[in-house]
Amino acid sequence: MAEIDDSYGSQGYAYNQIKTNKRSGINGCLGEIVFRDYTDCKLHDYENVGEVYHYDLKWNGLKYDVKTMTVFQKPPLTRDACITAFWNQKPEGLIFVYVMGDHTKAWIGGYLSYDEFYKKAVYIKAGHVRSDGFKYKWDNYTCMISDLREIDINNT
Repeated sequence: MAEIDDSYGSQGYAYNQIKTNKRSGINGCLGEIVFRDYTDCKLHDYENVGEVYHYDLKWNGLKYDVKTMTVFQKPPLTRDACITAFWNQKPEGLIFVYVMGDHTKAWIGGYLSYDEFYKKAVYIKAGHVRSDGFKYKWDNYTCMISDLREIDINNT
């Protein structure tokens, strides 16, 4: 998927990543695969090619975009669930997945509807430094994992 995927064209998914490099495309693909393997969602099930930029999968009848973040340990409930402010997709919901930098483990943080996310999120300006020393490279909307809804696999 990260190399070549008909949905994304001959350059593949990673080619369309605007933030950090090919690694972000690979981690994004891993987040989608982790969620697909944990639930009964339909990955990259688009009705037309233009939808490819608005969501990654269909789950429980809704269209979700998966936001995958790289971590180096299991994320605490106070960890960010964020998206960049220049993000202009309009899915019906957002799913947050956290993938270890060495790709050995991943965690599903949870999900929110699109509207719920923006009601709970706060705007953080590029350059802001968190208490743990992390510096935001872009403007973001951020909430915490504790703000997300848990995934109930018995109801997927």
